[in-house]
Amino acid sequence: MLVLGGGIKGGKVYGAWPGLDDKVLFSNGSVAGRTDYRDVLAEVFGRRGRVGSFTKVFPDHKTKSLGLATAR
Repeated sequence: MLVLGGGIKGGKVYGAWPGLDDKVLFSNGSVAGRTDYRDVLAEVFGRRGRVGSFTKVFPDHKTKSLGLATAR
């Protein structure tokens, strides 16, 4: 996922890098996604869009901060 715009702490890759060993790749050779898109959306909308709660949008997911967006 690519995040651009004002208030985004750029210049780095966020998330864990699993490497390219055969044991961590999918059968087609693709690298698995390591960051849940819901955490990215929750942080951007929470810090930049002032959305307070995501429990109705993501009821079964406890979001975690990634540190990629600044508070407005």
